[in-house]
Amino acid sequence: GTDLVARCKVQLSNLAFVHTVMLRVLYTLDSVNYGGRDFADTNYVGGFIQNNCILTLETPIINIPTTGSLTNVEAQVLIIFDNTTARTGTATIDVGQLSFEQLT
Repeated sequence: GTDLVARCKVQLSNLAFVHTVMLRVLYTLDSVNYGGRDFADTNYVGGFIQNNCILTLETPIINIPTTGSLTNVEAQVLIIFDNTTARTGTATIDVGQLSFEQLT
């Protein structure tokens, strides 16, 4: 099979209500979706995301089998905000050094 990994750095500043920052790899094999992810979760009290920080995210190794019909492979960076509509604020997000690599 083929081993893939995704890596990226995400810089966050002026944080307001960011719930999750996630990097994930998804692929579709024989019409079934698979994937893996790495994430930093929540900037609320006791959370792991700090204001004005740089996160380094790396997915676990994803092994794509050589058999079957592969129709999609992608890397995604997701920024998920708290869904409490009464809250307002801003967030400055800079995604850089994104790589999507086949391991040998």
